[in-house]
Amino acid sequence: MIRGDLGRLTQEQREIVLAEPCWRMRWFASLLNWNGLVLEWVRLNAEAVSHSREAPESRFLVYYLTTDPEFHIQINVVPDHPMRYQATVGPFRYGISQIKIGWHRFELFDDDAKLTAEALRLKPFLDRQQFRDPARRAAWKKSHPEFLLKRANARAR
Repeated sequence: MIRGDLGRLTQEQREIVLAEPCWRMRWFASLLNWNGLVLEWVRLNAEAVSHSREAPESRFLVYYLTTDPEFHIQINVVPDHPMRYQATVGPFRYGISQIKIGWHRFELFDDDAKLTAEALRLKPFLDRQQFRDPARRAAWKKSHPEFLLKRANARAR
């Protein structure tokens, strides 16, 4: 659930990581048909901060990710906004651009009904099944041709 060595973090960074509502986020991801969500973090160097509009002042970014680099959901904590997140899908395996899908903001509500409504709002962009199911993926690609990667050998069509 948490990937990384907490012992290598500062006390402040450990507190940030341990304060994350991991189980709640895993439930939210499951509403979008994603499983295996893990919490990770990265310390940003000066160059990375200079290229990011939303880098935290602390240069410490916390995010959630599923484990397959070719097909995953990534959910970033929005710096300095408790319970605000932004998510995207990386469906590279299917020849679809993560950049074009974009980042979609949401709030991780404590109320189940409100959180379910957030998941329903985001399903058109982030639902795993629309990429996994061949018929749904084909329909999605047909309605979003501008999102397709331009590569010679897209593996799964």
